[in-house]
Amino acid sequence: MFKKKSTYALLVLVVILPLIFKPYRDFCYKISADFFYPFFSFSARIKDSVGKKGYLSNGKRELVSQLFKMQKTITELEARCKYLQNFKDENKDLRQLLNIRAIPDFKYIIAEVIYRDPAKWYGQFTIAKGTDDGVENGSIVLGNVKTRDKERGQFGVIGRIGAVSKHTAVVYTILSNECQLSVKVPSSGATGILHGGERHGQKTWANIFFLPKDLEYKEESIVITSGLTPLAPKGLRIGKLINNINGLNEDTLFAKAAVEPAVDLAHLDFILVLGKDND
Repeated sequence: MFKKKSTYALLVLVVILPLIFKPYRDFCYKISADFFYPFFSFSARIKDSVGKKGYLSNGKRELVSQLFKMQKTITELEARCKYLQNFKDENKDLRQLLNIRAIPDFKYIIAEVIYRDPAKWYGQFTIAKGTDDGVENGSIVLGNVKTRDKERGQFGVIGRIGAVSKHTAVVYTILSNECQLSVKVPSSGATGILHGGERHGQKTWANIFFLPKDLEYKEESIVITSGLTPLAPKGLRIGKLINNINGLNEDTLFAKAAVEPAVDLAHLDFILVLGKDND
């Protein structure tokens, strides 16, 4: 019995002494802290590791989301830039169309190209003007000359109106067999008939028939309208004489020549129709 009481007394002293004496408390704290540190630190390391992984995972998802948003914004800005560039080009074309010189007894009708058949891209197209706007069957159609030409700001013949309704019209270009014009080569004084044309790759040319064979025709000579075709004033630019694969061909009576169009027929947005001025 005494032995048990001694044991209890010793245990009480062990428990109470740390509470009474600070040095002993500090000693016990150091012993217990060092003993339990590995367990506590292991738990903390696991918690930190899980927290960091969760943060990184959330960060990656957020970065991916931001990346998609930025790509969407870039695509929208590119589309806007393209639209503004197209608007700028169209505005430039319209400004040039408005600066064209006046032709007596004729008026200019500005029209937008609204339809082009890919199979007949160089031969014909449809415009958004018709008889209600003063467009007539056979009227001459003009466009800006190619930018690489030295004489910029001028206009050349695209073709003629071939079919017309109240609000639309079909234009047959000078490469179409549906388009015929009386033309002149001022350098030689010769006149001929422009009728149809050909295309090989990016090269296009219209054919001139019934040229006098006894005259000299130099390459790069300017070709203009002769004024003998109804609704076609004299002096409108058609293009320049070129040597195609066959060059200047001659038959028994007449010579045949090829002319490079002054207007780029592949890229047309706005054009001018020459209408009779009845005022």
